[in-house]
Amino acid sequence: MKTLVFISVLFLIPASVAYPGWIDTARQAAEKELEPVISDIGAAISGGLYQNAETLGFPGVSLNLGVAGAHVSDDNKIINEDFLPVPFLTASAGLPFGADLFIRGFSYDVADAGTSISILGGGLKYGILEDRMISPVPGVSAIFSYHRFDTSGFTVNTTSLGVLASKNLPLITPYAGISYDITRSKIDAQLGNLRPSAENFRIGGGVEFSPLPVLLVNASASLIDGNLGWYAGAGARLTLPF
Repeated sequence: MKTLVFISVLFLIPASVAYPGWIDTARQAAEKELEPVISDIGAAISGGLYQNAETLGFPGVSLNLGVAGAHVSDDNKIINEDFLPVPFLTASAGLPFGADLFIRGFSYDVADAGTSISILGGGLKYGILEDRMISPVPGVSAIFSYHRFDTSGFTVNTTSLGVLASKNLPLITPYAGISYDITRSKIDAQLGNLRPSAENFRIGGGVEFSPLPVLLVNASASLIDGNLGWYAGAGARLTLPF
């Protein structure tokens, strides 16, 4: 986490040391260097969205606690860590017409840096094809999400659009998905606002284990343009029995 806070004050270079014509060049070079950083942070904060394609149904609810993460890419020369973990508390509610609304996030105070880190996200999952017990065809849903990372002078936001597929089996539900992530950022610096960005395809899958109708445990892995992401979590789900 200290590394992420460090990024928020990166490139605070006094503009007076550069000729005016160099500032744009320096800004572009800084943004290019930061693109892998933004890509890795975006992958981490939007992780853990691969899940059971089945929607909760109105008025179903669920509450989950989990950790998403993304390995730091080889092109990232700034974050000196192997991976970026992000804990999430997620609450979901079933809406009419086969849709789920979910929100999730966490906040962390960095005492020795005098700042805090917060991540807030949410989105919609919409059922396209229902998973029927007597059919080999899996359930299919579309999912849209938006996540925002904030710390002092540094903001990253990721918008994701994807498709999920899953098949309910006794006790377990395997699932898979594909999504497209668009990540944008804003970093305050004396060079001017830096706005490095990234766009990534993500593909992955996992399994949901439900030893009891109310309890569930999830584990998944994904590839984000060849970089590994993962998620593990557990929670409770309450739905109508029909």
